[in-house]
Amino acid sequence: MIFSRSLTEEESVNAVNRYVQLNKQNEICKFCLQICLGEYVDVQRPELKVYTDKWFEFAVHRSVKELNLAFYPKPYLEEEELKLPGFLFSYDSPMTHFTLGYFDFSPPAGFTGFGSLVSLYLRWVNIADDTLESIVLNCPVLSDLYLWECSLSSIKILSPKDFQLKRLLVAFVCAPKIDIMAPNLKSFHFSGFNLPSRCSFQNIHML
Repeated sequence: MIFSRSLTEEESVNAVNRYVQLNKQNEICKFCLQICLGEYVDVQRPELKVYTDKWFEFAVHRSVKELNLAFYPKPYLEEEELKLPGFLFSYDSPMTHFTLGYFDFSPPAGFTGFGSLVSLYLRWVNIADDTLESIVLNCPVLSDLYLWECSLSSIKILSPKDFQLKRLLVAFVCAPKIDIMAPNLKSFHFSGFNLPSRCSFQNIHML
């Protein structure tokens, strides 16, 4: 489901809620939802969080393997990203592909990673430097990692030898330091207005 500017925010949200209510399938392979909320929408309204939590719960209960939930375009207030619900990190997820747009990615203490995750695409996502490092270390089959305009002060990718990280994209992330050690990395793409002041690449024989 992709909603454009032709629909109002209320119309888009109501359409998703109707789908979630009426769908009775036990399992869904892919749940893709992209909504344009406009430039000045107050994303911290309680009802919007209730809706997004409900959509994540719907995906979790149906063992979704490909989850794409994104809001466009990004509002101007940096501190107002939507919060991911804690239950998303507290079960053995079968999810293989995860795309997020305009959320705060802050797993609770004790999060042990997504064991089946193959690709992670984060755009306009607030994520701490150590959280990103932990995700790479705790997602052993992660092959594709895309970071687009995420709030990072540094990027540290330390992928163990037996892990599968092969493709890394960093676009318009204002991180002055990038440290990468990924023995299986085959592709690294960087886009931005300024080059990092320090780039360190180690053990990247396949790049």
